[in-house]
Amino acid sequence: MDDLYSRGRSQALALGNRGPLAVDANGRVDGRILDAYWRTGFYVFEGALRDEEVAELRREFESLRSRAPIGKDATVDAEGREAVGDDRQRQLFRFVKPLTDPYGETEVGNGRYQVKMREPDRPADAPAEVLLQIGGIMQFLDSALRIYAHPQLLAMTEAVNGADFTPFNEVIWIKQARLGAAVSWHQDGTTHWQSPTLDAGTHGFNFMVNLYPTTPENALWVVPGTHDQARPISRRCWKRRWRKTVRTASRVPCRSCASRATWRSATAKWCMARFRTRRRRPAPRSSSASTAARPLLA
Repeated sequence: MDDLYSRGRSQALALGNRGPLAVDANGRVDGRILDAYWRTGFYVFEGALRDEEVAELRREFESLRSRAPIGKDATVDAEGREAVGDDRQRQLFRFVKPLTDPYGETEVGNGRYQVKMREPDRPADAPAEVLLQIGGIMQFLDSALRIYAHPQLLAMTEAVNGADFTPFNEVIWIKQARLGAAVSWHQDGTTHWQSPTLDAGTHGFNFMVNLYPTTPENALWVVPGTHDQARPISRRCWKRRWRKTVRTASRVPCRSCASRATWRSATAKWCMARFRTRRRRPAPRSSSASTAARPLLA
């Protein structure tokens, strides 16, 4: 695995799709950024957020997590206090079994998770459930709302989707050290697979901000160029074609420090492996992700 991580890291740095978040005096995005994004399907913006912005996001997130319900359908937090939010908001806290792949080979997301990743045995002292996602985060975190309104990130959105675009999903993914669940290889967009005008931009893209630094072991991985292969494939076809693709060196980690923002096409093939590192003090991995798409006329 060390060879895979090292190779992936080197290939990721060689793609030419990372750098500062650059716009001109009129708010237009540097054309080289757009060229790299459309070529590879993602771009890593270095230094996109100030240290104080990341610190505020972490602080509010940790406060929210401490008040989260202790499990599905629970009404109290780990301290026995009433959990944050009302009954409807608590449904936005999504729990899964540790070290599992909860979506692989299911019909979740219109069946877009075509394969199931391996699920190792859980430690004897593992909890029955771990928190995987918190949805609708802008109603919980003022810092998330401010980051979503980042003027330069909005300029990137307009450069791809045009001025008339719709943000429609916001979520925090949590990868708890030694217990984090996996998300199998898939492409996000599903609603317009059969559209005759489907292209690499139809299903929009995701912005992702890491709350903590990532390593190849716990980072999101992408197969560059797959955003242009925006047609669904059957599970049988996956086993014949995609498994061969993602097992080669073509996959790369979106390794990132906390001040970076990753801009990824919704149709790029990506995954997150389980987080079961043996390091003594592994850092947790939490990321805030939003999705935006251009409106389509019927």
